[in-house]
Amino acid sequence: MTASEKNQNRELRVATEVAAEHLADGSVVLDLRTGRHFTLNVVGGVVWQRLEAAPATLEQIVDALDAVFDVPRARLKDDVTRLLDTLERSGLIRAEP
Repeated sequence: MTASEKNQNRELRVATEVAAEHLADGSVVLDLRTGRHFTLNVVGGVVWQRLEAAPATLEQIVDALDAVFDVPRARLKDDVTRLLDTLERSGLIRAEP
């Protein structure tokens, strides 16, 4: 089980010491602690902007994407779960206790 699956009912938020720039074709996220940058596609950018706006659960994020993108919900959930797992492992987001 991935970290995101374990945390699917917990609120996720952007970690401190992270900055992002949003572009027409996605977002660039910078970990200010390490200097590493991450490039997100359009969908990843929407996920990031949702987390910047307020902490959110996996289901809330999928709901927001489902309203915008014409993609099967199951695929959205799988893709978002993988993205959140990567972001969490990289220290860019964290689950609220």
